[in-house]
This record gives sequence, C-alpha cells and structure tokens, in this order.
Amino acid sequence: MKITVLQKDLTKILSHSSRFVSSRAQLPILTNIKLAAQSSKLSIAATNLEMSCVASIGAQVESEGEVAVPSRILVDLVGSLRSDKITLSSEGETLKIEAEGFKGSLAGLNTSDFPVVPSALKESVALPKTDFLEAVGSTIFSCSTEASRPALAGVLFIFSEHSLSLVASDGFRLSKKTVNMKGMKAAKLILPKNILTELVRIAADAKKVSMEVSESERQVLFALDDVVISSRLVEGEYPPFEKIIPTSSSINTNVSKADFAAAIKTASVFAREAANVIILHIGEDTLKISAESARAGSQESSIAAKVDGPELDIPYNYRFIEEFLNVAKGESVVMKFNSTTSPGVFLDASDENYLHLIMPVKS
Repeated sequence: MKITVLQKDLTKILSHSSRFVSSRAQLPILTNIKLAAQSSKLSIAATNLEMSCVASIGAQVESEGEVAVPSRILVDLVGSLRSDKITLSSEGETLKIEAEGFKGSLAGLNTSDFPVVPSALKESVALPKTDFLEAVGSTIFSCSTEASRPALAGVLFIFSEHSLSLVASDGFRLSKKTVNMKGMKAAKLILPKNILTELVRIAADAKKVSMEVSESERQVLFALDDVVISSRLVEGEYPPFEKIIPTSSSINTNVSKADFAAAIKTASVFAREAANVIILHIGEDTLKISAESARAGSQESSIAAKVDGPELDIPYNYRFIEEFLNVAKGESVVMKFNSTTSPGVFLDASDENYLHLIMPVKS
C-alpha cells in the first residue's frame, strides 16, 4: 500500500474511528485500526465488537493494500504533524509515514485477525436529519446508567407507518419524542445509548443521515456521508411505559421557561447540598421554588404562573427538571400534576410531539 492524503482529512476520520476502538488488552487487534487503500480512497475501520465505524476519504493511491496499527499512536502522531499532505505506505505489518520534514514507522498486526465490520448499507431509509437528531437529544439524557437494566440503558425506537417515536427512561423520568418519518416497517427496537451519542457527534458535519436495521443479525447501521457506524441492538423487552403516562390531571400550570430555568438554577445552589431536592409550591397565580440545606441554608424564588387547580407542594430532583428545560425550545412550559406520588407531566408548549415525565422525590 502507498497513498497520499490530506492531513486535515486524515485527522478527521481518525477522530471518528478512534472512539470505536476497544481498550481491552486481552484482544490486541481491537486496540488497532485497519487502514485499507482501494481505488481512489482510504478507509479506516475500528470496532470494539459492540460498535464499529468505517470512515473513508479521498486519496491518491499508488498501490492498494491494508495494514492494522495501534489507534492511539497513529492518532497522536498524525495530529502532531503540520504538513498539509501525508504519505502512508506499508511493508508487511509495518506502516511508514512521511510528511514534510518527517519520517516514521509504526509496528502493526496482521489484518487477517481484524473482525469484518459493515462498510455500506444495503436497504437504507433516509432520516430527517434535523428532526431526528433533535429527537435523540431530547430523550437520550433520560437513559438509565445501571448495567443491571440493559433495556433502560438504551433508547426505544418505535416505528410506525408515518412516524418514529423515541423513548428513554431510567425509572425516575421518561422522555418521548415523535417525528414524522416514512419508509420503515412497524417495529420496536432498543438502540444502545453509546451508538446514538456517537451518531449525534458525527452527524453534526454530515449532509445526509440514513439508517438500516438487520433484525436477523440484531444490528443497526447508520450512514453519515462517508462514515458508516453500526451497533448491536439491545436484547430484551422494554417496560410497558404507556401505563405510567397520566391520562388526566387535577392541576395544570403554565410558566415562562426562562423564569423557571432561572429559579431552578438559583435553587440548585442549595439543593446540591440536600440530595438535589427542591420543592415546587403551586399557588393560585404563583409557582414558588424552594430548597433547603442544613449546611448551606435555604432560599425561595417566586415566578408568575397560570394555574388551574388546587394548591400543592411537590418535591423533585432539580437536575431532572433542569435537563428537560435545557432541551425545551419554546418560551413557556406546561406542567400537569395529580399528587405527590404520581408522575408530573412536563411539556414544551411549542412542541406537541414531546412529552417528559418526572417522578416526585419520595418523602
């Protein structure tokens, strides 16, 4: 193999692929990335056996070939070079690197030991990029971080004839976002949080995003211009979340998102010293937000509110409310309550397709 590529292009695809490299020393080949030169492009593949990435760039190819080399060393080395162009050539399992004022080599491994990873989609469906990425961002933060609950550690994708709904929950809160989408057959799949995190990061620079699901191989693939990422689907059944969504409410509250966010931020100064607990005091035309700590002291903020229903005091984890407010797009927020033991419904007044539930803190 002998090729010449632009340093900035090589740095970019290395930054994508290196995040899929395994850190498990017992499988040395997985700490490597595979470079393959063919036709007029260079492809770099990486995998940790759960997720994989193949990223490609244009290259001036003098001779085709492939080699596997340690990811971390190559990433750091290429990132440190200041030359516009870099020449890569392989001799056996050694990769030689040349740039203006620089020559070096890396010891690699036999590529025959490198796992086969998907590099192209066969029957993909185009995703509405902006709406889809917004849906991921509006739900993924509600995933569980507990390995003992693998289904809740992922995001549920519900495909129907004309829409796609994303659902995430950690048992204390739940986020659901629906977007218009056609082309996928009806199905329910659980995608790992990690692949969606990488998808959002890579898709920021992509013009198009498409998706393919292989239920027989229990795998999902995304194509983002010249990058293909894939992951195993999460096994297991997602809990029947529909049962916990309230169908009615005894108290409805409408407040300014900016005012509410400012009051939550102020309360957090004290709540951080008290297990993150704040109290929402729902009054006649006022919402008061208070927090108290034996060490830090206490505070109470008041904001104007449109309230329909009786007065009620409800304890919440302020971080859950804060994360909801961070993704809400509208100028006002609607909250619906029934009691101190049932989930509160938090809505972005400007988005009827977004639902967020938060369980009150147990007294």
